[in-house]
Amino acid sequence: MVAVDLASPYYLHPSDHPGMTICPVVLKGDNFQEWEKSIRNAFRAKRKLSFLDGMVPKPDDDAKEIEDWWSVNSMLVAWVLQSIEPSLRSTITYYETVQELWDDLQQRFSIGNGPRIHQLRSDLTRCVQRGQNVATYYGHLKKIWDELSTYVKARGCNCGHCTCNWMADLSKEREDERLHQFLMGLDDDLYGTLRSNILAQDPLPPLNRAYALVVQEERHKTMTKSRDTRNQGMAFAMRDASSRRHDKPTCVNCGHSGHVASSCFKIIGYPEWWNNGRGNDKGIEKGKGGKSTSAIGRGKGVANAAQNANIPTGSNVIGSTNTAPLTSQDRTALIPALNDDQWNVVLNMFKNITQRNSSNEHLTGPHFEDGDWGR
Repeated sequence: MVAVDLASPYYLHPSDHPGMTICPVVLKGDNFQEWEKSIRNAFRAKRKLSFLDGMVPKPDDDAKEIEDWWSVNSMLVAWVLQSIEPSLRSTITYYETVQELWDDLQQRFSIGNGPRIHQLRSDLTRCVQRGQNVATYYGHLKKIWDELSTYVKARGCNCGHCTCNWMADLSKEREDERLHQFLMGLDDDLYGTLRSNILAQDPLPPLNRAYALVVQEERHKTMTKSRDTRNQGMAFAMRDASSRRHDKPTCVNCGHSGHVASSCFKIIGYPEWWNNGRGNDKGIEKGKGGKSTSAIGRGKGVANAAQNANIPTGSNVIGSTNTAPLTSQDRTALIPALNDDQWNVVLNMFKNITQRNSSNEHLTGPHFEDGDWGR
């Protein structure tokens, strides 16, 4: 059995196939730099980046590894084409080798860095929070920073003899610049105080630490806002209930709430249903036009007064089986100081009350104005 060299550039894993997607970024035409970085990273993980750079040239036709080379090359060509948008893939010239295909894509889609760098820096200055959550806002910034780093290469020492540690200082300077950009884009009304506290630190904290502090502040404000919303809802409900209570009118005659002077019983007279039949303890009240209205016309109170009175035997009172007419002496014994017309009104009222009691209805009776007593 022949041993398989896993480190060989010609090695292909059994799971590798031409239709496999090896990078998450799809080439759409205007994102070549992002796509190139992603495809290079995927090829490096597969140990096949040397095919793109031409470091593994095509062997001679009679070489024994020619078949392995063509197998790997064809697999890489399929992977590159699979990572291109279908509408754009049809416009790409077909090449047999992956190196020729790669060079053609670079010449076609790799535009000058100057315009793109200017566009990215413009996007960076306009990138502010504007009510977004902190994670979304930071994600937009991070995407611009990452693409910008592909165009602007970090400077490094070529001589290898520097001892001033300037590379670390340069890296810290770039991180501080990003920290300022992140803090400047935050909403002033929410994170103004926190931003001042972070900038007051010397040295400035790392960008990741500042991001964690802002997220912590966001969560605290979210909880506080939720609690305030509940409290405001309860306060509004209490104010609404209080306003409904205070909205009731107040009578200028008697001083009670719930009615006005034009409907005050002390002015217009008490109805029969007043005080649930106990209206007879009100005494005599002034009615409309200054006439006196006694407690007789207050529903149950009158009936109770009549039932508790000492009624002579044989009188024609409601509920009595004797139909003999009442004499003047009997009427005087029941309720004094009533003339014949007023007594007839009282008898009619008793009949109505008795009929409604027999049908188990709530005791209500006709309302008598002050002038009715004299008719």
